[in-house]
Amino acid sequence: MGWCRGTVCHWMGRAGWACRPGFFLPVRVLSRLFRRLFLEALEQAHHDGLLQFFGEHAALAEAQAFANWLAPLRVCEWVVYAKRPFAGPEAVLAYLSRYTHRVAISNSRLIALDAHEVTFRWKEYRAKGRTRQKCMRLSADEFMRRFLLHVLPTGFIASVITAVRV
Repeated sequence: MGWCRGTVCHWMGRAGWACRPGFFLPVRVLSRLFRRLFLEALEQAHHDGLLQFFGEHAALAEAQAFANWLAPLRVCEWVVYAKRPFAGPEAVLAYLSRYTHRVAISNSRLIALDAHEVTFRWKEYRAKGRTRQKCMRLSADEFMRRFLLHVLPTGFIASVITAVRV
């Protein structure tokens, strides 16, 4: 567990990482942690045959070529962009809460459909009162395209922040 008190971050009971007041972790620590986790997940996806390469990148299908391609990414500094939300932490939680434990669209929101179009209800969260509920009509192809953006690949589960492999 980590936290920030004053200008010194405490991690696993040890003090010593300097960070700006009010920040959970120093940006450099967060950057390196993200870099390591991202590259490990990318290596695992390559090892499991989940990545495909085409054209001039086809050679990256080979393990050694892929490892050589990743090598420079391990030593360069990655930028982690983190800043205070404009509307405060409550707004972030309200935004994220709309996406946890939900399906892409519930049956109750579907109004009409046929072979060519789908009509459904959606909420405009920036609007207040009666104008919040809206209807949208999309071609069947566009509706399916948008719906499938919310379907996770096999082996992934939804988390509050992102999709994670289990």
